[in-house]
Amino acid sequence: EKARQQAMNHPLARQQLISRDGKETLMLLEVDSQLTTTKQLSSLLATVNEVLDSSTEGTEVKATVTGFPTVRVELAKATIRDELTFNIAGPLVAVVIAFVIFRRTSSVIIVVGGSVVGVLWTFGLLGLFGEAINPVNAVVAPLALTIGLTDSVHMLMHIREDRAKGADRFHAVVSSIPSVGFPSALTSVTSAVGFVSLGIAELDVLARFGLCSAIAVVVAFVSVMTIVPLLASSPLGDHIQVAKKTLADDRRTERTKWHTHLVAFIVDHRVAMLIASFVATGAALYLGLQVQTDPRIANGLPSAGESRRDFLKIEDEFGGSLPLVTTVDWTADLEPTPEQVYAAIADAHQTLEGKSITGPPLSLVNLYRSMAEKDQNPKSLFQQVSKVPEKQRKIFYDGEACQALVVARCQDAGGHPIDDLLT
Repeated sequence: EKARQQAMNHPLARQQLISRDGKETLMLLEVDSQLTTTKQLSSLLATVNEVLDSSTEGTEVKATVTGFPTVRVELAKATIRDELTFNIAGPLVAVVIAFVIFRRTSSVIIVVGGSVVGVLWTFGLLGLFGEAINPVNAVVAPLALTIGLTDSVHMLMHIREDRAKGADRFHAVVSSIPSVGFPSALTSVTSAVGFVSLGIAELDVLARFGLCSAIAVVVAFVSVMTIVPLLASSPLGDHIQVAKKTLADDRRTERTKWHTHLVAFIVDHRVAMLIASFVATGAALYLGLQVQTDPRIANGLPSAGESRRDFLKIEDEFGGSLPLVTTVDWTADLEPTPEQVYAAIADAHQTLEGKSITGPPLSLVNLYRSMAEKDQNPKSLFQQVSKVPEKQRKIFYDGEACQALVVARCQDAGGHPIDDLLT
């Protein structure tokens, strides 16, 4: 128990390697810099987990692995799962929507075929350009599917109307291309330009998403304008549900009666509706101005992954999970004394100490406090530091470079609290 209390009170251990409640400890592992791919990191993590499982088997000790390699591997796996979900659930939903609208298998094939081919072409182009899939541009697939499905429905509706007027499938398709193609082309161009404008974003992942989305919009349009006419002019076009010319005007009116009532209500109460529109717009503008940017690392981690769970545990038990590094520099020409160098490091250490969103900082001050009282002087401290192996010593102190570091764990508290701490 005495040894436990000494460890809990040691400046180099308390909330550095041992948690606040003494039930968790951290073991730091350095990953070979040559292991750069997700596949290599995944293999390494599997090996480490096997060793941990075998070492803790039959005990009450539980060991987990976290850190950048774990986060990277879990993000890759989550992205793959999301892609499979999007690419399976998306077309299935498209089939259901198309069937509800047209209620004919041939119509569903025509509509869904054009949009699904657009998704395949989009992925083909991304592969041709060597674009890697990440958690952000993974949504390009449902985006391409949605745009393609919308254009496909518009085109098939026009084809049905022409067929109802007596045109054969070929002439109905030819008539639909200029009627639907030009408005759809304008819509696709404006959408693509909007997405391309994201290319000026400072975040590379957002800029790449904009370019990928622009490609998806254009490819979806080209796919619909080629695949839908091709399928509709085939024998499938003879089996689409054709709108009948015998539909009476009163039945059409019955179907659209609620639209008529809505428009009539708006026109009859136009002054009140105008005032309400201004009020709603003003309220939306006010609320929109209250929205603040508040990025948090935890929000970008897979919700069901171990990395998020361990990230939050470290956040709670060790005072924070994000490294916050303060650099102390001095000029060799000034030939500062050990006392002056230590005083500067201690000032930086004290700046981070006791803050609500940081854990206890780690620097040469911790080593100084761990020394016996009779040896606690800066000169003795730097003599002890000089005996530490160079690789480990330079993590916190580099006399030749005239630099020392003070490191603290910072909580994932969002941008504003951290900005307040830095300023």
